[in-house]
Amino acid sequence: AKSIQWHWPNLYGEDKFVVLLGGLHIEMAALKVVGDWLDGSGWTDILVQSGIVTSGIAESLLHAAHVKRTRHMHEVTAASLYILRWQAYNNYCSDSDSSCDTKLEFNAWCTEMSAKHPLFLYWEIALQLELRVLQFIRSIRLADFDLYNTSLSSLVPWFFVMDHSN
Repeated sequence: AKSIQWHWPNLYGEDKFVVLLGGLHIEMAALKVVGDWLDGSGWTDILVQSGIVTSGIAESLLHAAHVKRTRHMHEVTAASLYILRWQAYNNYCSDSDSSCDTKLEFNAWCTEMSAKHPLFLYWEIALQLELRVLQFIRSIRLADFDLYNTSLSSLVPWFFVMDHSN
């Protein structure tokens, strides 16, 4: 498609057509970005120790070798991180040392925890990144072009940050 645009710019130039990868290819690239973010974090060790996957499969999840399996593991991871974050907040709320007046709302608590604890910040970023990828997948399945544009706009910086510009 790019060759056609370059050879006949008056008819099919870049100002007339936008060439995009297909949804599957963008999803695979996005899953590889998440895999690069999680590489070395212990995520694969957690999956192996919990008995969900073997060590070979866990490593293949980082490279999105099997899209459906990788997508499922990121869905499970996002759900687990979401649940753990709320459990930690509920523990904070039920803490007897804090008075009712000084307790933070959930979003403010997440911001404070991210500022205090680098590990919390890391997993908060991982959760947000996984949710962006899942939002992109949802946009394709629903054929929602506005959601597609929004989700791609939120993913593009990650492609460059994680050196996946192609």
